[in-house]
Amino acid sequence: MFLAFIPYLISLYFEKIKEKKVLFYFSIIVFILFLPNAFYLITDFIHLQNHKYYETIYVYTRSLDIWVALIHIALGFILGIIFGTYSLINLEKIVQKKYQQLIIIFICLLSGIGIYIGRFLRFNSWDIIKPITLIKKLITSIDVFSLGFILLISASIYLFYLVFG
Repeated sequence: MFLAFIPYLISLYFEKIKEKKVLFYFSIIVFILFLPNAFYLITDFIHLQNHKYYETIYVYTRSLDIWVALIHIALGFILGIIFGTYSLINLEKIVQKKYQQLIIIFICLLSGIGIYIGRFLRFNSWDIIKPITLIKKLITSIDVFSLGFILLISASIYLFYLVFG
């Protein structure tokens, strides 16, 4: 959750620092690197596959830890979507009107790529310090699934932005 909060926190200061060019551009780079963390929480629902929610076909389990896991992941998902979407809304406020949607779509696409890199290639935001390794692994992993996953996640992020923005 902390990593999901970072781009939101940075986005709160865009308006205040946009005149300080070096700080502003540095903040935009950090924002782009950490924004996928907010939406990455979408993919955490896969962790529920190991939980058994039924005792029998019509009877739910009464094991509280399983329900706590469900609520934990659902709350993470909801808060991630909120932080990510409001981060994009704050970014939108500082972008020229005629480029807003194009930039938001591009950022959604970058986030989709970032989520793919994190979930399937197992890199983290700070792995940007190894760009050659990251880029090589990304390029060699491109196939129909990876492109479809990236587009699916990117479109989902854009949809959250449209619905809640």
